[in-house]
Amino acid sequence: MRRLLAVPLAIALLMGVATPVYAGAESDAADKIVSLTNTLRDNNGKSTLSVKDGLTSVADKWSEKQLDGVVTAWKKYLNGGSLDVPMKHNPNYSSQIPDGWTSAGENVGWACGYSTAVDAAKAIQKAWKNSEGHLENMLGSYSHIGVGFAWDSGTGCAFATQNFGKYPKASAVLGTSSSLFSDVYTSDSAYKAIMWIASEDIAKGYSDGTFRPGTGVSRRQMASFLYKLAGKPDFDVPSTSPYSDVKKSDSAYKAIAWLDSTGIAKGYSDGTFRPSDKVSRRQMASFLYKFADKPSVSLPSTSPYWDLKKSDSAYKAIVWLDSTGIAKGYSDGSFKPGSKVSRRQMSSFLYRYSS
Repeated sequence: MRRLLAVPLAIALLMGVATPVYAGAESDAADKIVSLTNTLRDNNGKSTLSVKDGLTSVADKWSEKQLDGVVTAWKKYLNGGSLDVPMKHNPNYSSQIPDGWTSAGENVGWACGYSTAVDAAKAIQKAWKNSEGHLENMLGSYSHIGVGFAWDSGTGCAFATQNFGKYPKASAVLGTSSSLFSDVYTSDSAYKAIMWIASEDIAKGYSDGTFRPGTGVSRRQMASFLYKLAGKPDFDVPSTSPYSDVKKSDSAYKAIAWLDSTGIAKGYSDGTFRPSDKVSRRQMASFLYKFADKPSVSLPSTSPYWDLKKSDSAYKAIVWLDSTGIAKGYSDGSFKPGSKVSRRQMSSFLYRYSS
């Protein structure tokens, strides 16, 4: 498949004044971009950027919003049409990211025709590196970064967003940091849950001292969380991987094989597990319901959420989550079963489940 990459303008802001510079699955890919960006900065004598939840959240939402247009344009192109990708920057990112910044910037880019999300991420990062405006943002005098990465495995298309911000080292905006993670504050709604999940060794942070609470949870990570929550039970680890895309050398191989052996999580009809794909709220509900050994639950005659049909494959699991208080819906009466689960949310879910 032909590989194409397009990267539109980069934006840099100083004290709220825009200065555009024109130039020309998912958690792992975002982490790769953060890593490559910090390696680039280190090689150029710049300080390491810390991942900031608020920046990541804004970047992630924008990438998800833009991906559909990229996929549609790519399919049209493969069918003989012209390649016209309707791409643009988030015009409101500077007002959406956490307050308190003294300078801010954004890079966006897309790639199509790649076999893995990480390969697409590397291609986008390389294009940014070779672009004066984007490189200026990546080497800018910022203190924090947030990366959003959206991936469509069917077309090999991706959209990536980098949000940058320079924040004071100590301010009321950043809150009071915990002793464990630089990006988890005592004011965080999931502070207690995150401290618990870390103390129980169910989930750890990253080498840069962050927890990245706003980053989506991958199927690989979910497997590890549940395996550790179960106490790392002994079982006959298969000598041959049950999935074509999970190598025995994978850090979560044992956990994924255990999930498969218990029936808590199965792969897809094509023989894959898709360990890098992010977990949806629907999938999370099913995993926890099966992890709890499918307890009996009284099903209401009417769905508790307007966006959850009784015919939904995870209806029973979601109703159980709701009845136990492990996970509730949103203020608009929805559950948003297709939305991705963040590390913050998963910490809360597992904490409530264990309590």
